[in-house]
Amino acid sequence: MLITVLPFFVGLVWSAILSLEYRRSDPARKMLLWFILSNTGLMFIRTLIVAADRESFDLIRCLYIFFLLVVFPVGYIYIRRLTSPVPPRKRELWLLLPAVGASAAGVIAYFIALVDWHPVEIFARVILPIEVVLMAVFGEMAIRDYRHSIENYYSDTSGKKQKPMYRLLSAYIIFSLVKSVALSLGAPLNTDMFLVTVISLSYSILLFAIAYVGSKASFNAGYFAMDIRKDEEMVQDHGTTMRISELMRQKQLYLRPGLKISDVAMELCTNRSYVSEYINRQFGMSFCDYINSLRVEHARSLIAQDPDTDMTAIYIDSGFASEASFYRNFKKFSGMTPNSFRSERQKGA
Repeated sequence: MLITVLPFFVGLVWSAILSLEYRRSDPARKMLLWFILSNTGLMFIRTLIVAADRESFDLIRCLYIFFLLVVFPVGYIYIRRLTSPVPPRKRELWLLLPAVGASAAGVIAYFIALVDWHPVEIFARVILPIEVVLMAVFGEMAIRDYRHSIENYYSDTSGKKQKPMYRLLSAYIIFSLVKSVALSLGAPLNTDMFLVTVISLSYSILLFAIAYVGSKASFNAGYFAMDIRKDEEMVQDHGTTMRISELMRQKQLYLRPGLKISDVAMELCTNRSYVSEYINRQFGMSFCDYINSLRVEHARSLIAQDPDTDMTAIYIDSGFASEASFYRNFKKFSGMTPNSFRSERQKGA
């Protein structure tokens, strides 16, 4: 019946779409692909089992057990990528152990006929509801912590709290929990056509909605972390600007003819590379131009105070090492020569 393969085709289409965008995707969207792929693999193997009416234990059932037990750990890791910028810790990867262990035991049971395979299926039926509950509990904790952080950082949380995805994943967990408990109790979910239709349609709608909402999401914990870093850099830059401006205003380091960038770095208790990069980024000029612009500003103030002052005294008092350097930089930053500027001030007086 076509309805039974609908979840597989939904997963297959979305897997293809997300794969095409994989390189440009953020970590959360990449993990969404793996979540959809694990669901697609589960539905594919389930379709093979139902179509072939397999009752005996074989490698296909081993694969089914693997995908059945891997879906929810991958789902939890996806939630972690949505709510935390920190990559999954190694201990979280141990969540995949039941799927790997159970499927490996099934393969051994298949090739060694003397080994009973029934405990493998019993284990899978018992562990599945536990995985669903753990995903629900720890997923809820991760989402709650994420929302708390968002609410304490932004004044406008619209589109940032992952509400649509939260509702969809909650529905997915409830649906899966009911289904897994029903399977454990021996409900005819694979033989009763009404139940098969309801489950397939529900699964298809949920899978499509999760993939669609996840692919269109424009904000997650990764973007939150980027905003924090940018704001911290802005605060740091503002603090550095204040420190440099204060340093130049109070100590007037620019009046030293032989001033070096290492002198400024020493005053700021940092390294010269940081000072150089910061001045380039913040003021849009080199260290040399920045210092000379301050010297020209100082020279202009001296001329404004006393237009009759000798130019030699002015360039020396302004920190320039030579008259040529003084005239060149004055024209560069004022658009006129020192004499022209003095003439304007004398006329104004």
